[in-house]
Amino acid sequence: MVFLIFGVLVFLGIPIAFSLGIASTLGLIMINPALLPTVPLRMLNGIDSFSLLAIPLFLLAGKIMTHTRIALKLMNLAQALVGFMKGGLAHVNIVTSMFFGGMSGSAVADVSSIGAVLIPGMTKKGYEAEFAAAVTSSSSSIGIIIPPSIPMILFGVITGTSISALFIAGIIPGVLVTVAQMITVYIIARKRNYRTEGKFKWNNLILRFKEALPCMLIPFVIMGGIWFGWFTPSEASVAALLISLFLAIFIYKELPLRDIPKLLYETAIDTTNVGFLIGAATLYAWIISYLKIPRIIGDLIMAAPGGSATALALIIITLIITGCFITTSATIIMMIPILLPIAEMAGLNPVQFGIITVICIAIGQQTPPVGTALIISSKIAGTSIERVTIYNWPFILATFIVLVLVTFFPNTFLIQLIP
Repeated sequence: MVFLIFGVLVFLGIPIAFSLGIASTLGLIMINPALLPTVPLRMLNGIDSFSLLAIPLFLLAGKIMTHTRIALKLMNLAQALVGFMKGGLAHVNIVTSMFFGGMSGSAVADVSSIGAVLIPGMTKKGYEAEFAAAVTSSSSSIGIIIPPSIPMILFGVITGTSISALFIAGIIPGVLVTVAQMITVYIIARKRNYRTEGKFKWNNLILRFKEALPCMLIPFVIMGGIWFGWFTPSEASVAALLISLFLAIFIYKELPLRDIPKLLYETAIDTTNVGFLIGAATLYAWIISYLKIPRIIGDLIMAAPGGSATALALIIITLIITGCFITTSATIIMMIPILLPIAEMAGLNPVQFGIITVICIAIGQQTPPVGTALIISSKIAGTSIERVTIYNWPFILATFIVLVLVTFFPNTFLIQLIP
């Protein structure tokens, strides 16, 4: 009944957070009305986590970066680094997303800032608008795989998994997705004879690196501090925010003080939306756990032919399909309480499952009807989502190959070795 009520409410257009809260409350009444007074307490407990403080701080840091020339500096560095290759601007797009993803933790911030510059730039250089949008959309999802990653923070809070371990485990898969997408671009560029952006020059690379060095401090400080145990992910978000503020105000001088209240307001709205969703989902997760739904589903799946391999395949399919229709935060909050016990029965540790989840969501972001990155890039390019999706499938396939490698060969990428 809880699932049925939730499905009906979503179909009627009720926001997911409200649909979860209403369905869970009605379900609680059917289970035991005496537990109804605990609803507000359980929702409050869901968001009473120090780790969640990292979300608004990373969001604000991302907005500051989008507001300044940080993305442009990263693009110039990427162009000096890979612009000499066939399909140079497409490679620049992907590498810039990898750099930017190491700072913002958000695919939306990535596609909004980088896409606004590179999509028009690529079309002027002869690339199809649909191809430019597809590259931008797919590469932006690297931002949630390369740490810091807001979806990883949510996963860690919900499951109790170390967010630091998730961040460290996400580095190699994020780089692998970058390389896989660049190989895809190279193959397509040779077939369509896309142009290069000049010859590789060491002097130019050194110059662009010096210009971008202040920006590159952000990912080095974040991951270096977490890697050596100097600070937690929440404290790393403070460092990211302070560095981005310093760069924006004193180095690039592109953030007037009068604009800061607007950025704070936008961040507060985004954070409140996520917070309410987490609170409602906490109640939902408690109900499905109380009813032992994950154990029941897990026993059924493990009893199917193929055992663990079948379970892993079904988990991946479920996450990708859910990501096609539901936003990133909602997918994690709704599905992980059900799927984590099944994943553990199939032999996955929580860190590996967290990386698998994030990559599945990255693929889901590239598919209609609710692919946020896909929608934004299509709007910037002035073309339809359907046409961009046609150009996007090779990049989705490239990301899926990395997903398979991470799922079935975790030791190769040190993921299973991370506690």
